[in-house]
Amino acid sequence: MTLIKKLGLSFRYGSEYYITAGVLTLVETYCVAVDPSNIVPMNLLKLVSIPLFLYLIDHLSRKSTIYFYLNLGLSRLEIYSIPVIIEYVFFKLMLAYVSPLLSIFLINVAD
Repeated sequence: MTLIKKLGLSFRYGSEYYITAGVLTLVETYCVAVDPSNIVPMNLLKLVSIPLFLYLIDHLSRKSTIYFYLNLGLSRLEIYSIPVIIEYVFFKLMLAYVSPLLSIFLINVAD
């Protein structure tokens, strides 16, 4: 199975993870945008939230759904790792997008 198909299946069947983690990412990015000194606590919160989300998704989902994903050609590791990696990259991109804006804002305020 190609990587594009795996990503498509991940987006289709892992939407509950993407939605909850995406909302947390937006809140964390907003907190960093408001106060740039929050960047370290928000990174730590992201690293702590990943195992928490995975635990909740694993325990709140029906146990028979794992066989459905295996029949699609995704391993259990891929089911859990693809959304985590994509969402963490999205979080870092959001921080990189906010950071230049913060530096421009801080320079203009100092002048």
